[in-house]
Amino acid sequence: MIEVLNINNDGFFPIIDFSFKNNGSSSVILWQFSLEIISREINNRPILDFKYRIDAPRTAGSDALVASSNQLIIQVTNNGWGLARGCELLFIEPTVSSLFPEEAIRVTANIASGETKDIMTLDLADIKTERFNATHEQSMLRDREDLEKSFSSYLEWNSHMTVKNGYPEGYLEQSYKKYKREKRVEFKKKWFRSLKKKVNEKIDATENADGALALIPISQPKISWMCRDVRNNLYQGFDDVAGPGNAGDLYMSRDKFIYEESITQSGELPKNLQYCCIVNPESTTSKHTYAISSIVPSGNTKLFRIMMGATKSCSFDAKLALSIDGSKDVETEPVSINIWNPRNSNWDQHFLDGDKIRQKMIDLKHSKGNTPSSTEDEWLIKEWRWLEDKLTDYPFIKPTD
Repeated sequence: MIEVLNINNDGFFPIIDFSFKNNGSSSVILWQFSLEIISREINNRPILDFKYRIDAPRTAGSDALVASSNQLIIQVTNNGWGLARGCELLFIEPTVSSLFPEEAIRVTANIASGETKDIMTLDLADIKTERFNATHEQSMLRDREDLEKSFSSYLEWNSHMTVKNGYPEGYLEQSYKKYKREKRVEFKKKWFRSLKKKVNEKIDATENADGALALIPISQPKISWMCRDVRNNLYQGFDDVAGPGNAGDLYMSRDKFIYEESITQSGELPKNLQYCCIVNPESTTSKHTYAISSIVPSGNTKLFRIMMGATKSCSFDAKLALSIDGSKDVETEPVSINIWNPRNSNWDQHFLDGDKIRQKMIDLKHSKGNTPSSTEDEWLIKEWRWLEDKLTDYPFIKPTD
């Protein structure tokens, strides 16, 4: 008797737990596991991802790469497996929404699966100086009020800084002054950039005439969107518009969009590879078989765990089966499996099909002999041991995988 116990969809690919109970009077040998696809369907839901960019060379500053241009370009990529039809898109960010006309921040487009296209170009040449200055001053004053109101919370958070608790006399007051000074410096940098001289203590929009460039920070821009797929199903979302770098800030001056990308040092992270059974939903192959070897005594129950993956987002109905003692098969009732795997998931950097692992092991044996020697490169020995360990259980995975 074979029975599906659980389908866990918490991870990227679903994990299926099933059991086999030997109700016979003698031990049996399980020699093959098979997965039979009864029906399959690719998930054609559009998945839209948005980015902004500035088409200008980046120059290196003290702690950032800086690019500036009078134009900000918004692009969309459809990482789903189906067409986004009649997609209505609206750029939403308080400052930009107030400065630009609606026809500049609202568009309609069809976006094919895998397509990346520019959908908006915001040009500061269309903005009047008077309107920018008024928006800068209003936004800056609101931000200044919020900053000043936030200072009182510092005293509450640090009320423990008393002489009784071992702090010097007046330590909280000095710390509070330093905190306010640092926050006000950050505030100035957020709303102005010094061109000819240091920014004065006084903060208002007229400082632009004295050599400080007035800036408006553009934070958390979003796109509200709505579209239909090829079957006329309606989808909608409200998503962030990402910047061109890993970390950076976007500003608007009177005539330039400015992107400051933080300069960070990062190395390549090690890949935490897992192996699983990969199904191609576009393949005509309906049955996948895997050689196994397991003895189950009479009356005992054997538990199995398998991870099922697919090359695309899809759903399929399948039967799991075990071959016993040479010819007899036992199989489950059909189970429904849903897999979410958009174009930009980079799944192949984290998951390997077990059959490919086996082929890689064969290739290594042909090139290096049956076992690697101690003189081999360290990475090769580690890879060999990893492959050997995975092949011990394939196609099944250990409970800790």
